[in-house]
Amino acid sequence: MKKACVCKVFFFIVLFHILLISKVTAQTIGKLARTDKNPVQTNYINTKDSTVRFETTNQHTVKNFTSSLTYYWYKSNAILKTVGAADGRILCGTYTCFYPDNNLKEKGQFTQGLKTGVWLTWFANGRMKELFTWKKGLLNGKHIVYDENGREILNENYKKGELQIHVGKKRRPLLSRKKSSRAKTPSEANKA
Repeated sequence: MKKACVCKVFFFIVLFHILLISKVTAQTIGKLARTDKNPVQTNYINTKDSTVRFETTNQHTVKNFTSSLTYYWYKSNAILKTVGAADGRILCGTYTCFYPDNNLKEKGQFTQGLKTGVWLTWFANGRMKELFTWKKGLLNGKHIVYDENGREILNENYKKGELQIHVGKKRRPLLSRKKSSRAKTPSEANKA
């Protein structure tokens, strides 16, 4: 009697695990099917100075390039960048660069060949070097630079690629400086 009870319990445990595994497999297959429309491939480039792991799409072009934006793409075992165009597999997804000792060197995200989100860079000693915030290929948000000891040496804010400055409580784009209205030298005054 105990053997029959133990066998039934064992049978139900095995059945439960099979159902659980089949559910996970179905979810995984469903995720793969959804990404089949635009599959992403992980690529590696190894040099003596660094190792880069990045993702690309199988697309060789973007539907509508913006002539003023820098696009990143992969061809012939190199990551290339071009303003307003691309002629290789478009970077899309996670980008990670490592120093030879496997410390992080740079990390960020690409969407359709454009930098997006927070990008971080590090010194070889592991300390933070820079933080950039990108949106659709333009600096948009914080840009912070640190020295090798970890001290902040620059803190800027960008909006749609333009450096912002404080004027009162509002942030405004940094305007280009006008030519100074300095006094003319005697030789310049004589020529006029």
